[in-house]
Amino acid sequence: MPSQKKDSSEQKISRHLDARLPMVMYRLPLETKVNCVFQSNSKLNFLDRYNQKGFIFAPFDTDKKEIVLFKADETLEYHFDSLEVLDNGKSFSKKEDLDFHLRLIEKSIERIRDGSLKKVIASRSINVTCDISAVVLFKRLLQNYPTAFCYLLYHPKVGTWLGASPELLVSVKGLEFKTTSLAGTLPVNGSYLPKWTSKELQEQQLVTDFIQDELQHLALPLKISKVENYKAGKLWHLKSVLTGKLNSFEQLKKVIEALHPTPAVCGLPKRNAKEFILANENYDRDFYTGFLGELNMSESNSANIFVNLRCMKLEEGLAKIFVGGGITIDSVPQNELQETIAKSSTMLDLL
Repeated sequence: MPSQKKDSSEQKISRHLDARLPMVMYRLPLETKVNCVFQSNSKLNFLDRYNQKGFIFAPFDTDKKEIVLFKADETLEYHFDSLEVLDNGKSFSKKEDLDFHLRLIEKSIERIRDGSLKKVIASRSINVTCDISAVVLFKRLLQNYPTAFCYLLYHPKVGTWLGASPELLVSVKGLEFKTTSLAGTLPVNGSYLPKWTSKELQEQQLVTDFIQDELQHLALPLKISKVENYKAGKLWHLKSVLTGKLNSFEQLKKVIEALHPTPAVCGLPKRNAKEFILANENYDRDFYTGFLGELNMSESNSANIFVNLRCMKLEEGLAKIFVGGGITIDSVPQNELQETIAKSSTMLDLL
């Protein structure tokens, strides 16, 4: 019986994709259950209010683009542990402009030194030829990154996106609220624990301070955990958990607007950093460093929203991989460039 259920689930997914209808598959961190959201028509819906039910997909620049809502006209659940991962693609070549990104990092440091910025996230995209199906890539994500929020979504007017995000933006259950401060990156080196420098520690503290300042009047009492090492695939990060209680269910919108974009994906001061990014990165982040996740405030007063990191957009024969890093006063350009190369392995390893 379980195999029949698995077969029918995968057939349903295939039929929906073949019909070019909007669909989302996702798995929460440390779970085996895969949730599927099927929209019955190809209409591009936008989020009107946070008491709607469905899956939301938000861009980096919410001033210019609206938040997409995948309506849950039909849902499906199944467990990943028995899914077969087929190897139906193996060769690829990549194209990336490392010189431009190095100059962007150097320009970021100049702006920090002149006092207009404290921190900024410099990002880039990598184009990779790819002949692997989206569903197979999603299964590989599930296998390789059990502690991440893994997703695959498709909409004919948005495209095909998938990723494995290590960063929670906000989760709500009833009035209980949680978010994370995640920053600093070092590669995993065997069984050795990471040795953080003042640069990474300061970077993570800037994120924590920002969240605390933004939320102290929205979620009380705000509690902050100790900083801990957090392993995401082949990378170490510094992480703190912040918890509190919302004054009302309507506060979720205000919390998300206060947090996004966080210093971990944008910088500080937020407005200055965002203006610098839009003027200097020389490409459209689109939904990279936006946010996404399940929304069910109308029925169970719950939401699980993540930052869209470690992600790619699939186009015809091409995967566009996005990667970035936090630049501070202590940044060394070559080291920052190497960090983005290390981060890109999360998606490149799938190919």
